Amino acid sequence: MPSRLIGRALTIYLAASRRSARKRKKPENIKKVLICHQLLLGDTIMLAPLFAKLRDEYPNAELFMAGPKAYVPLFSTNPWGIKATSFDLRHPHTVKKLSRNGGYDLALIPGDNRFSWIAQAAGSKWIVGFGGNSSWYKNLFIDEFRSWPSEAMALGDIFATLVEGPSPKAYSTDQWKTPPHEPFEIPPKPFAVFHVGASSPLKLWPPNRWKALAEKLEAMGLRIIFTPGKGETSLVDKIDPKSHYQRLDLDLPQMFKLLREANLVVSPDTGIAHLARVAGVPSVTLFGPGSATACGPGNFWINIPWKPAGEQAFSCRDQHKMFGRDSPNIFHCRRSTQECSKAICMEAISVDMALSKCKAMLQAPIEPLAYIKPHTLGEKND
Repeated sequence: MPSRLIGRALTIYLAASRRSARKRKKPENIKKVLICHQLLLGDTIMLAPLFAKLRDEYPNAELFMAGPKAYVPLFSTNPWGIKATSFDLRHPHTVKKLSRNGGYDLALIPGDNRFSWIAQAAGSKWIVGFGGNSSWYKNLFIDEFRSWPSEAMALGDIFATLVEGPSPKAYSTDQWKTPPHEPFEIPPKPFAVFHVGASSPLKLWPPNRWKALAEKLEAMGLRIIFTPGKGETSLVDKIDPKSHYQRLDLDLPQMFKLLREANLVVSPDTGIAHLARVAGVPSVTLFGPGSATACGPGNFWINIPWKPAGEQAFSCRDQHKMFGRDSPNIFHCRRSTQECSKAICMEAISVDMALSKCKAMLQAPIEPLAYIKPHTLGEKND
């Protein structure tokens, strides 16, 4: 695996070389804005309220996002005019490219302030990040600190506070068009997408409950589609060992398209749950360790049909840090599998609880359908 050492050294050199010539004064005319991060998929999607607010506040500015390479294709339709690029310290040429394309009037750091070094290396004139993090070396190039909210808020709404001004208007699906994707066969409607994987084993729901929920929704007339991510095929095998249900192995742009066509999405608290909001599909998110407030729709996605499933008051959901900052009114659990050997918070979600949430999302009655055998990409049903 490539080392980050050279990339870090290059970043330090570029940031230091631009330090002396830097005027610590916010430009009056903002023409070019950079959002710099290495967030996970769900957090990257939750930057959308910030994008929308930037477009409102700086309607003529060029907006750039530098983040993980894997998520760049989702932004190929340039929602809110965002031009996405990537950087990775393991690949120093990406840092050089970002630096060559620099000259940003304003840079925003929504997550870890250590990426202010990248923004400085890119020649940003004014860098804004959140306060509440005591690491001096991470904050070295932050010119303006925004207060991290103490009240309970969705993370997307928190990100939007990096920019002054009124909150953006509520999201509508025409703001984020479906990105170009490789052709694949869309399942016949009505269908529900089950995305069962998650970033942590402590967010996984028991296989027998996924199976029971699938059977109940199928009996209501929904075709069930499993979408295993990388390394998640074994999870689906435990739920559906006889491959009764269709499986689709999709990249992110294809997944976006599938979600946009779906009638329902059920998933744990993971990136696909947030992508479902962007697609505008009714969805149910299974919450165990996570916070349904912090990871919920907030004000921005208020019009997108969504229900959380999970026990709200859980004694061990007692941690309050977000990105290393105190969030006293956010209750979640960030323990590892070494600290917590069994996800009792996920086991507390019953099949009936999840089913009731799904029924609430299915606003119109669904006609029962005859079972059609599963098929793979390129095949057609008889």
